[in-house]
Amino acid sequence: EARRLELELAADPGHFGSHRAMAAAHMRLGEAQAALPHLETCLAMRPDDVDTRFQLGRMLSALGRWDEAEPHLAAAAAARNDGDAWSELGLLHRRRGDPERAIPAFRRALERDADHTPALLNLGQLLVRTGEVEAGTELLERHRQRAVLEDRLDHLRRPRPEGQRP
Repeated sequence: EARRLELELAADPGHFGSHRAMAAAHMRLGEAQAALPHLETCLAMRPDDVDTRFQLGRMLSALGRWDEAEPHLAAAAAARNDGDAWSELGLLHRRRGDPERAIPAFRRALERDADHTPALLNLGQLLVRTGEVEAGTELLERHRQRAVLEDRLDHLRRPRPEGQRP
């Protein structure tokens, strides 16, 4: 796949879809730095593309480039208004050591998706650390239950040899 994408980009360096696919491939491999130029190219081509801003913000945040990441994640959270975007913005604030801004972002993530596993974990941990032990413990228990359920669902989705039961 990577070779095909490289050939497409060599033939047409301005092909948005190829840059998006190359960025996605790097993100799947955990290569945030390698994904950046492709995401930046996509954003230059389509400045209003919310998903590109979200992914660029995620990669910059993962690299510790929080000042650069914040406007992208804030714009994505405002536009998408979903659990993933708000949770990523909360995670950025948490990584910065700013629980006063992280907590409201995680709360907004849970308002959009009450079962958002990363938001349950992060908000629960932050609440416990900031003295709201009971509320934090409740969220951490919900996270534990969701994680067990997700693990069971993953187990059921795994391919099985012919005739083997899950």
